[in-house]
Amino acid sequence: MEKRKHKILIADDEYWTREKLCRMIEWGEYSLECLPPAQNGEEVLERMDREKPDIS
Repeated sequence: MEKRKHKILIADDEYWTREKLCRMIEWGEYSLECLPPAQNGEEVLERMDREKPDIS
Protein backbone atom coordinates (compact mmCIF):
# COMPACT_ATOMS: atom_id res chain seq x y z
CA MET A 1 0.00 0.00 0.00
CA GLU A 2 1.39 3.41 -1.01
CA LYS A 3 1.75 6.03 1.72
CA ARG A 4 -0.29 9.20 1.38
CA LYS A 5 1.79 12.13 0.19
CA HIS A 6 1.44 15.32 2.19
CA LYS A 7 1.38 18.50 0.12
CA ILE A 8 3.85 21.29 0.91
CA LEU A 9 3.29 24.89 -0.20
CA ILE A 10 6.41 27.05 0.03
CA ALA A 11 6.15 30.85 -0.09
CA ASP A 12 8.90 33.42 -0.36
CA ASP A 13 9.24 36.75 -2.12
CA GLU A 14 12.66 35.78 -3.53
CA TYR A 15 12.39 33.69 -6.70
CA TRP A 16 15.66 31.77 -6.23
CA THR A 17 14.87 30.94 -2.60
CA ARG A 18 11.53 29.41 -3.61
CA GLU A 19 13.10 27.41 -6.44
CA LYS A 20 16.03 26.15 -4.37
CA LEU A 21 13.77 24.99 -1.55
CA CYS A 22 11.61 23.03 -3.97
CA ARG A 23 14.57 21.45 -5.75
CA MET A 24 17.15 20.81 -3.03
CA ILE A 25 15.08 18.22 -1.15
CA GLU A 26 13.95 14.87 -2.52
CA TRP A 27 10.39 15.40 -1.30
CA GLY A 28 9.13 12.04 -2.55
CA GLU A 29 11.54 10.19 -0.24
CA TYR A 30 9.62 11.64 2.70
CA SER A 31 6.13 11.08 1.27
CA LEU A 32 5.85 14.79 0.50
CA GLU A 33 4.82 16.66 -2.63
CA CYS A 34 6.10 20.20 -3.20
CA LEU A 35 3.39 22.26 -4.87
CA PRO A 36 4.46 25.08 -7.20
CA PRO A 37 5.77 27.77 -4.83
CA ALA A 38 3.88 30.95 -3.99
CA GLN A 39 5.37 34.42 -4.35
CA ASN A 40 3.93 35.76 -1.10
CA GLY A 41 1.51 35.15 1.75
CA GLU A 42 -1.39 36.65 -0.15
CA GLU A 43 -0.96 34.07 -2.91
CA VAL A 44 -0.84 31.30 -0.29
CA LEU A 45 -4.19 32.44 1.09
CA GLU A 46 -5.69 32.48 -2.40
CA ARG A 47 -4.48 28.93 -3.11
CA MET A 48 -5.28 27.30 0.26
CA ASP A 49 -8.88 26.32 -0.53
CA ARG A 50 -8.10 25.20 -4.07
CA GLU A 51 -4.92 23.16 -3.49
CA LYS A 52 -5.44 22.13 0.14
CA PRO A 53 -1.80 21.92 1.25
CA ASP A 54 -1.07 19.99 4.44
CA ILE A 55 1.90 22.22 5.31
CA SER A 56 2.27 25.86 4.25
